[in-house]
Amino acid sequence: GATRNLFDTVIRETRVPPELLPDPEAAAAGEAPPAEPAEEPSPGPAGEATSTALTVPPTDVTVDVLNATGTSGLAATAAEALKAAGFTIGEVGNDPTPVGTSVVRHGPDAAEQARTAAAAVPGSVLQAGDALAGRVQVVLGPGYSGVVPVKVAAPAAGDGAAATGDGAAAGDTAAAEVPGAPSAPPVSCG
Repeated sequence: GATRNLFDTVIRETRVPPELLPDPEAAAAGEAPPAEPAEEPSPGPAGEATSTALTVPPTDVTVDVLNATGTSGLAATAAEALKAAGFTIGEVGNDPTPVGTSVVRHGPDAAEQARTAAAAVPGSVLQAGDALAGRVQVVLGPGYSGVVPVKVAAPAAGDGAAATGDGAAAGDTAAAEVPGAPSAPPVSCG
C-alpha cells in the first residue's frame, strides 16, 4: 500500500524533461539528445543475439549512481546492488534534474560500458552527452525496481569487441556473475 502510494505520487508529480519526449521539436529545446531505449540481450538465434550482445563486463565499468527520486537513500542502496553485480562505484548522490524513468547517461567514448550498466537496470534508457567524456552515470528515476545480473558474451572471432586490447576473455566475467564477489581491477600478465 505505502509503496504503491509513493510511486503513484512520484508519477503524478514528476514532469518528463523535454529531451525525453518523443516530439523532435521538444527534444531540440533541451540540451541533451533524445534518450534511446537500452538494449537488453534477448534469447534467440546466435545471429540475432550478437548484434545486441554486451561486450564490456561489469568489472570493467565504473558508474556514478544518482538519485532523481524523492526516495531517501536510494542511490546508496542501488550502488551496493551494482557493486554486488560487479560494477565499480564512482560518485553516489542526488541528481536535481527530474527524469521520467531511470537513465544511463554516458560520454561518447563510453557507449558500450553504458549498455552494460543499462542492462543491469531494467527499464532504463541510454542518453549520450559530450560533457560526460569517459563517464557513465546511472540516474535512478520513477519505476526503478532494482539491479539484475548482467552476462557478457565471449567475443566472437573477428568481432570488433576483441580489438579492445584489454586481454578480456570469457573467463574474466565469472566474478561478475557471483553475487558478493570482490571487485578487483583486471590483471595483466605482461
